[in-house]
Amino acid sequence: MSVINSCWKSLVKNIKVKTGWIIFKAIKDNFTLATFTLCLVLTCRAHAASLPSDECLPDCTSSASHQPKSASISLQDSIVSAISISPEMAEIRATMDVDTAKISESKGAWLPQVFVNGASRDLVSSDNQDTESYGVSVSQLLYDFGRTTNTIKQAETTAAADTFRLQASLNTIAEKVTLLYVRANRYQKLIQVAEENIASLRSVEKMATLRAGAGLSSSSDVLQAQTRAIAMQTSLEEFRYQHVLAMRQLAILTGINAVSLSSIPEVFNTPLVPFNTDDYDTLPAVKAALTDKKSAEYGVDRAKAGHMPSVSLRADHSYGQNGSSSESSWDDHITVNVSVPLYQGGIVSSQIEQAQGDVLGAEARVNQEKMDAKQRIDSFHDDWVGAIARKTNSEQQLKAALKTREVYRNEYTLNARSLNDLLSVEQDVFQAEQAVTSATFDVEQAAVSYSINTNTLLKQLRIEP
Repeated sequence: MSVINSCWKSLVKNIKVKTGWIIFKAIKDNFTLATFTLCLVLTCRAHAASLPSDECLPDCTSSASHQPKSASISLQDSIVSAISISPEMAEIRATMDVDTAKISESKGAWLPQVFVNGASRDLVSSDNQDTESYGVSVSQLLYDFGRTTNTIKQAETTAAADTFRLQASLNTIAEKVTLLYVRANRYQKLIQVAEENIASLRSVEKMATLRAGAGLSSSSDVLQAQTRAIAMQTSLEEFRYQHVLAMRQLAILTGINAVSLSSIPEVFNTPLVPFNTDDYDTLPAVKAALTDKKSAEYGVDRAKAGHMPSVSLRADHSYGQNGSSSESSWDDHITVNVSVPLYQGGIVSSQIEQAQGDVLGAEARVNQEKMDAKQRIDSFHDDWVGAIARKTNSEQQLKAALKTREVYRNEYTLNARSLNDLLSVEQDVFQAEQAVTSATFDVEQAAVSYSINTNTLLKQLRIEP
């Protein structure tokens, strides 16, 4: 928008100078919108090309980017944005629209069916007579022993199952976004840890330089400190690469190119809520499978109704004329039709067997979904417990390493400890800090996965589907 405003002002200024405002106004009033827009775009391009590169760069960069930029974005906003642009959500919404149409189609069987009939034909006879007839007929289904009712119920349960699949898809999208969010924060923290370790190594290098200058140690100590700092710089660049990669993947999912991320909500650092066996029926995937089973059961009832008769009412209002005479008349008829299937070649029996097979398949999917959910929930709970233990041990290790480093620094200053000992403890400190960071985010990652699989993540983040 800023580019267009700038180009517009330049266009107005140039026209005022060269041709005057009156000519510009006449062009603006008489040109069609499309023609005027084309002229404006061409002039803006020419104006942008004439600007210095440093003047055009900010606007050009912002207009070329397809993703809005944000200084910082929270986890909640990331999830909401990802859901709003997800193609998977659009596909499910389209499927739900189809389900609604199928429900309306099934209910239409209970509504009157109106037809307009007309015919004109020659009779194959010696006198070449012909007849004409036309009229209106109305047919109303009265009773079919549950065939239509079960068709409607089956369509409604199918729509309900797709609703549960929608909830499962929401959880899947939220899981992808949250895990990337945790990953990006993990490497952001590791970058900070590496930078602090490099700064500590530089201070060691400075001490070694001073000692070498005073003749208290050899110049090889300086080289060793520099080598260790360079090696740590390599680790830092790896962490930066992983952070950029996670941020780019997050930008693709959310459509927002954030400069930084807010901190991870504290809800993921609280103890996990136990998940009971009875709660498995509340999971979206299990509820969808249960609803599919119910839909299959309605299919069995609908198929069995194929053996039963159907009763309908038909009313006709028709006009007929015989070509051999001028007589014509309107006739009104009301009839009750009863259709009783006697033999259909085994079609209905086959349909019943297919529907019963669908019930068995749906029941197996219910059991499979419960089994998979139990495995995942138990696994992520164990991951969380293990990460908590690693975090506790790593914190103790870090505390001991920091204390040892302080002692070694003092002893190195007093020439009571070698540089190799000091560099070794610097490495111990870095490894302990890295272990604490990894364990901390492992706890959060396990908590996120546990919340997803127990269907509580969106509720914890106060995101209403």
